[in-house]
Amino acid sequence: LLGSGYIIHDIRKLKQTKTYHRLLLGLSISDVLDSVAWFMTTWPIPADVLPIYGASGTRQTCEAQGFFAQSSVSSVLYNGSLAIYFYLVIAKGWSQTKLDRSKIEVPMHAIAILWGLLTSSVSLGL
Repeated sequence: LLGSGYIIHDIRKLKQTKTYHRLLLGLSISDVLDSVAWFMTTWPIPADVLPIYGASGTRQTCEAQGFFAQSSVSSVLYNGSLAIYFYLVIAKGWSQTKLDRSKIEVPMHAIAILWGLLTSSVSLGL
């Protein structure tokens, strides 16, 4: 949580960002949300549903935690995006200009964010 917070703060101070910075920013924001959800552990679970230690929430808090916990798939997808970025830059020798021309960054963000939101939203209906 602190590491991701520092990365967010550090990248926001940059006057100009590159693909790497923007992907890392997306990962860090996702990680902060995930960390808060996982930190809560059993607190949001309703106490009257199951005898679980620390359970003191309501159905709404449980669903909110489930939403944010499921959205952690965005962090996984951002990690995959960074892996693709490093492959293109290191193995294929792509420059920032070539990355910008390829427009590969837009689908990387879109997939990570939209898949996380989609699966989280669907889980609310279950």
